[in-house]
Amino acid sequence: MVIWTFLGAGCAVIPESPGSKRPTNMDSGPVSSAPAATEAPPTNSGTANDSAPDSSADSDHSDDGDSGPDYTGMQGALVTTDCMFGDYPYAVDILLSCGDERFGEALRLHTFKRHAHDHRTIFADQRLTYRDDRLWFDGYAQPRCIEVDGGNRLMLDTRSERCTSFVLTPVGDQFQLQDAATGLCAGLGGTACRAHEWTGGEECGGIDHRYLPLVMDDCANALGFVFTLEADACSDEYPRSECF
Repeated sequence: MVIWTFLGAGCAVIPESPGSKRPTNMDSGPVSSAPAATEAPPTNSGTANDSAPDSSADSDHSDDGDSGPDYTGMQGALVTTDCMFGDYPYAVDILLSCGDERFGEALRLHTFKRHAHDHRTIFADQRLTYRDDRLWFDGYAQPRCIEVDGGNRLMLDTRSERCTSFVLTPVGDQFQLQDAATGLCAGLGGTACRAHEWTGGEECGGIDHRYLPLVMDDCANALGFVFTLEADACSDEYPRSECF
């Protein structure tokens, strides 16, 4: 599932303004027949919603002594269905894409981008690898890993020693993204799912790109994630090779 910073089949980039909002009633979101993304274990069935994420699943998870799945070396989009825009889940995302990335800006949640290429490759600005306890965007000439700054924002750095060690803590068939040093988990920071805003971009015949904030917060408010290995299909959307 994808939503892009590009318009039409040519995928022209429309600059995104983090504070921009379009006065349109789109909370019900788009309707699409695209297949669900292929996900690595653990998988997530998810329930579409446009309200604050429910952390009640945390209490259902008990420590049975099993170390849980080994995510080392996994690569894909970090996707959450705790918030949905229509049938689009959200993925951890770099501001802008396809050569226009703003690497100095905080990461956010962006609707999981779709395209029509047969290769089903996830966009570089949403494709992460978990290695050495760090999360890397490897789709660039200079890979960058995630660093949590003093304001609990998720930023990027090219130096491994500056980046944050994360624990992917299993909760049911998902995992929480937890800072190994502080114990905080990735979440919305108190923002409701319905507070999504328009990025200024569209895809799939005019479906909005939407975004939400992403910060490290108390794990009681954590989002659940899965690794999703492929982008979902969208007809007549052919982003250029620089996007991958």
